Amino acid sequence: LLCLPEFTPQPAPLKLYSVQREGYRVEKWELYPDDYTVVPFLALIPDNASKANPVPAVLCLPGSNHSKEFLAGEPQINHPNGACTDWKERNQMAKYMVENGMAAFVFDNPGTGETAVMTDPAFGETLWNTRTQFCHGYLDMGMSYLGVSVFQKLCFMEHLKTLDYVDQDRIALSSHSLGTEVAGAMGVICDNLKAVVFNEFLHNDLRRYVAITEQEENNMIQNIGNWHIVPGRLQWFGFPEQCAAIAPCPLIITEGGPDEFINLVRRGYAAAGVPENFEVSYYPEFADPASRTVHDDIPDKGLTRNEYYREYSYCIPEDHSFRRDPAIKFLRKHFGMKD
Repeated sequence: LLCLPEFTPQPAPLKLYSVQREGYRVEKWELYPDDYTVVPFLALIPDNASKANPVPAVLCLPGSNHSKEFLAGEPQINHPNGACTDWKERNQMAKYMVENGMAAFVFDNPGTGETAVMTDPAFGETLWNTRTQFCHGYLDMGMSYLGVSVFQKLCFMEHLKTLDYVDQDRIALSSHSLGTEVAGAMGVICDNLKAVVFNEFLHNDLRRYVAITEQEENNMIQNIGNWHIVPGRLQWFGFPEQCAAIAPCPLIITEGGPDEFINLVRRGYAAAGVPENFEVSYYPEFADPASRTVHDDIPDKGLTRNEYYREYSYCIPEDHSFRRDPAIKFLRKHFGMKD
């Protein structure tokens, strides 16, 4: 389904520079996954990381238009498509990882941040229509945005094997929003992951499309962006089934979801014999189980948008952000790090 490009011999990744921060250093690198693509990434490396003292590593996969610099707590680049700073105090995922003794590797989503086209604003170019256009190209070629993004991270995983300051038995994915699509796929196909953080509410796009019928017609269009489309995927499974298939690898979902979907993942982990490897936390407003009152399956029709998100999914879209505390606690536990 991902229609991954062919893996071909390419030049080794190149380190561009290194700057020292308090307790860690930040390195900027370029990765060359194919003949025509450059993928910049940042590495945040604790000062105590070495061949003699290898540390856990976390691939940090950002939300839709969060730049790698934003997740790293670094100055934003001078680029009109690198200025998203929503929930700044929450979304600096990579910085939180390195402050907790983990090496963090953070990327831009393809076509965002530094990898977005920079054009004269007078021509009306934006991140969204730039990404829309090259996604059309991928789809026309029988590929997908997700497949390309996963391919790039798989190429990086080969580079990760060469880093002697990384404990190769303690590698995890931490993902937010759009990044959870990459983490969900890699969690299924990678066999060397120690843990996966899925920072999103658990949902099934197809079920959402058919359930929300009580809206004005112009609010019922499928307009989430063609970068979410993997042709044929929904014939086979949605995100709940995909998360269940990550078992036995430890998984946390940090923004809840409908009971129906959460229970499906629980059954997957129970079937794998490791029910303890699956954890769920919820938005603060729904942290108290007594506040989660709708336990029925999502109906095939008849819901408003608000009912689908808040009542059935225990989700508050406007509060969507990286949940540091449950994510860090989960990773430290499965990395065997002392409190």
